[in-house]
Amino acid sequence: MPSNSTGGTGTTLGGVTEAQETDPRTMAFKVEVVYADLDDDSQKVIIEGATNAITKYIFAPTRKTASNDEVVDRPLLEREVERTSMIGLSEVIKKHADEKLGPCWHAAYGRSFATFVTHERMSFIHFRVNDADIVVWKHG
Repeated sequence: MPSNSTGGTGTTLGGVTEAQETDPRTMAFKVEVVYADLDDDSQKVIIEGATNAITKYIFAPTRKTASNDEVVDRPLLEREVERTSMIGLSEVIKKHADEKLGPCWHAAYGRSFATFVTHERMSFIHFRVNDADIVVWKHG
């Protein structure tokens, strides 16, 4: 029977810790703020929500569920997962911002788009996570 435990090193399931199960690339996101009209604490909240959403939706196949032998073209698989979940990513980022910073936030996620939005003062951020652009703003 698999053992479940929580301790200082994280949750284990059958001897595999969460850190071992998670794709190592999720631990090394390259985040670059392109433009921000937002305080530092709010930036951190939004970026944290975005990286959590990306981890959940894009890196769905973990080392345990899809080894390199089983998935011949892993980057292609991840790009397909991302393409089908772009709306879901935007919704998760928006809901995270609404919960943590109050209502009326909007989010756009993608790799090739332009934006022109009206936003409240001190409530806009455009940043990149790896090579994906994310724009989050408050209006309303």
